[in-house]
Amino acid sequence: PPPLLYPHGGPWGQSLSGVAHTTIHLLALVDRSITVVVPNIHGSTGYGKPWQEAIHKDWGGIDLRDLRAVSDWLVAQPDLDPARLGVYGGSYGGFATLLCVTRIPERWRCAVDLFGVANLVTMIEHAQPNWRRFLRRWIGDLATDRDKLVERSPVTYLDAVLCPLLVIQGTNDPRVPQEESDQVVERLRANGGRVEYLVIEDEGHGFTKRANADRAYARIVDFLTAELTL
Repeated sequence: PPPLLYPHGGPWGQSLSGVAHTTIHLLALVDRSITVVVPNIHGSTGYGKPWQEAIHKDWGGIDLRDLRAVSDWLVAQPDLDPARLGVYGGSYGGFATLLCVTRIPERWRCAVDLFGVANLVTMIEHAQPNWRRFLRRWIGDLATDRDKLVERSPVTYLDAVLCPLLVIQGTNDPRVPQEESDQVVERLRANGGRVEYLVIEDEGHGFTKRANADRAYARIVDFLTAELTL
């Protein structure tokens, strides 16, 4: 079966066994013979403070090494199809998804970026005021780390993307502004890449309205099914 890598958000989250309302659509993918692989890479909680804090000011560093190692493992599994590998994530998971398709571009058949961070510089520059001090500590300080942040940002490597993308963004997102997704879509389209962009006018960082969630998750399931199984 085709494998789908699903890095969680946060990055200070933790994926556990069980079903949550935000991930129940993944069962539809499993029902369509897609194997969903959910790692807890560096930055995740539940593995001790050093593991969780290893990603501080190292976005696009230690996490990229973990994502590369997971993708290496996936393509080595005899019961998985290495030619049909997808990646999908939201928020920080969207950043991880963009890392995968820009820094390990040859691996992926398709990808879904759900309100993911694309540009660490603009993310910090345009953050809501109460988030700025946290972002300086968690991601970096523009005054001292700008060059590193540019080097670590997926937007810097968008010319390398080889696979089709589905990008989903809420217009009222206060944490990951629409500008982040716009940069991805505009660059990929300028390069002739295949990208579908679903902008949801009355949502922020996630979904508060059932109809919007149903619409977004149905499109994700249909996109991944078409790209990985048909």
